[in-house]
Amino acid sequence: MRLAVYGGISVFLASTVITTAFRQRTNFYAACIYLSKSNACMMILMNTGLFLTIILGQLLQSIFFGELRPIEVEVPLFIWFLY
Repeated sequence: MRLAVYGGISVFLASTVITTAFRQRTNFYAACIYLSKSNACMMILMNTGLFLTIILGQLLQSIFFGELRPIEVEVPLFIWFLY
């Protein structure tokens, strides 16, 4: 549920930023330069990229591994230090 809210807000903000950039600038190149030079725009676009990466990871996990057992869902952090 939290991931859906995070994703909805992230995609909404990214689409708003991109739409605003293309409405304010006359051509594609100028809009891309504006998006890349603005720190707020870059943060929003990278946040959306992070969300899409998480969704892709979950999709690949369900394709290749199927439903995980409860022991496989959350690995305690101290196990990583044993190796």
